[in-house]
Amino acid sequence: MSVSKAWQEVAQAVLEGSRSALENRQFYRLLPRYAEMGLSEDELRDCLRWAYDEFCKSEVSDKRKAPSTARSFGTTPTKPVQAVSEQNEVSVTEDEDGIELSSKGRSISNLEQLVEAAKIDLSKWVVLEWGANTWESFYRVGDKHRKVQMWQVKARLVPSVTSFVKPAESKPVKLYPAAIYTDKPLVAVVVPDTQHGFRWNDLRTRLIPMHDRRAIDAVVQLIARVKPDLIVHLGDGPDFAEWSTKYVRGPELIETTQPAIEELHFDLRRMRNAAPKARFVYLEGNHCFRIRSALTERLPVALSAKAVGDSREALHLARLLGFDGLGIEYAGPYGSQGDDWYWEDRVRFVHDGGVRGKGGQTVSSHVAKAEVTTLFGHIHRFELAARTVHRQGSQRVIMAASAGCLCRIDGAVPGATARPDWQQGCAVVYLTDRAESIQLVPITNGSLVWNGVEMVGQDYGHAVEAEFGRPVG
Repeated sequence: MSVSKAWQEVAQAVLEGSRSALENRQFYRLLPRYAEMGLSEDELRDCLRWAYDEFCKSEVSDKRKAPSTARSFGTTPTKPVQAVSEQNEVSVTEDEDGIELSSKGRSISNLEQLVEAAKIDLSKWVVLEWGANTWESFYRVGDKHRKVQMWQVKARLVPSVTSFVKPAESKPVKLYPAAIYTDKPLVAVVVPDTQHGFRWNDLRTRLIPMHDRRAIDAVVQLIARVKPDLIVHLGDGPDFAEWSTKYVRGPELIETTQPAIEELHFDLRRMRNAAPKARFVYLEGNHCFRIRSALTERLPVALSAKAVGDSREALHLARLLGFDGLGIEYAGPYGSQGDDWYWEDRVRFVHDGGVRGKGGQTVSSHVAKAEVTTLFGHIHRFELAARTVHRQGSQRVIMAASAGCLCRIDGAVPGATARPDWQQGCAVVYLTDRAESIQLVPITNGSLVWNGVEMVGQDYGHAVEAEFGRPVG
């Protein structure tokens, strides 16, 4: 094909200003830009195809032959033939973000050889990107030269998150006696419904969490900062959607119980480590009760099975979640007289405080009949109400509060609606000789503010995946 001067001008302009679009054959992006050079649309398309074949096709083909996991560090022009040695030059450059490895020679041709030569411990570093270029040169053998293949290999590495985020071990925790009243108040951190659970993606290759890791992590940070005397989990730690007899269970919920149990234990362990001296109480909720309900309905004989030396049922919640090793006290079962817990006989914690249709109605209904200040979960809403009781010339304020939830509020949790009126949060409760005080702490997009400090939660799924070996992203 003879090439006109106009074609050459268009091709030169494209190569100088829009080479990337030309290499990707995105002619539609180039047509408007070069239409004013006097060619029709069809002529311009023919010109761009010719320019791609003439200047780019061979380079694009070479790039596609490179390993799929490698990232090109730029094209390497043909180098002049020169005599080379057997040795590779390996350099390691470190900066505040990571390290960069580089080698040039005959013996190192891939990432594994480069990492081994640089003596890098991949348990502490993660390969962010790497690439390799090659060319021909000469190698001296006596007075003669023979043609050899030369390699330049580069890699960029960043610190591994799991190298400094290590799951804590489940070991017996020494419990300390309750603090004696002083002018310094006793402090409790209240953890509402986390509803740990998962759904499989469409290909059943990854487990998608229904709990909100960032919100949970923000609460763990709060516990570490407050160093409370008491931690209370209000129940519904596991969602146990796979065991529900009320809602339809799709295939995406099958085989999700064990991952939920393991990650909930992982988070309870993080809370315990954040406040190792605190008393830790867990209330059984209605979702925790789903296993017992399903067995009662379909296989009641299973409820009588017990492990040797343990009076609890084989599938008792405290056994499944390893409460003994974490020093966590169990209050339940749900719906029994033992499903609530009193702090110094002045603050009551219970999972289910009843449910009303609109925000604010549940706590208003509850506080009207409460005898002591009460905090409950279950409704996943952020509510607080109070009433003053006058008795024998003195006044006493009784409060009722719901601290929200720590599960996802975007409809991921199976329920009656895909757009629930839920809010995320937790609570800090203070107790002195004279008063009880409740501070509800809202959480938005994984962030909470307490005592003038913002705590931003992080997604720690990589640490869970590293510990349990499951794709739980």
